[in-house]
Amino acid sequence: MQLLLTGSTGTIGSQILTHCLSNPHPPRTYTGNPITEVQYPLAFADAFLRSQRESQRKSSTTEKKDKFRFVFLRGAYTVEDQERSLWWMGMARRGNGQGEKPLRLYAQTHSCTEIWETHIMKPGGSDEVAACIVDVAVHGSEEGRLVWLNGDMVSRGRAVLGV
Repeated sequence: MQLLLTGSTGTIGSQILTHCLSNPHPPRTYTGNPITEVQYPLAFADAFLRSQRESQRKSSTTEKKDKFRFVFLRGAYTVEDQERSLWWMGMARRGNGQGEKPLRLYAQTHSCTEIWETHIMKPGGSDEVAACIVDVAVHGSEEGRLVWLNGDMVSRGRAVLGV
């Protein structure tokens, strides 16, 4: 399994990095620049999907490969509905939520549900949330969940941490 972590400069990002480095499943190699961020997640997704499909096409075996799990961290109050009336920070919340729907529906839109899984995380706290994010990236979601709200992330994170 490989794990790509970008934009880990904030509180939650640094906690995610800490949990990744302490987790036995992802490789323990850290390379990167903390200033780097993914500005175009859909462009990344498209390029990655092309590479995954090409890799599977060239593969001579029919063994089942692990899905790529795209875990996208967003603000707890972002909204997808661009018409929704919001009393507080409406423009920012709608703007940040605008990209969620295409990411959430990416696997269905591109007919790649067998190799691609998207999870959108909307956190509040940091330690439990980071543990949940790493756990979902490593193991996926047995519930088939695509969007995670803070309470769900905290519950799963506490279970992972044994709290």
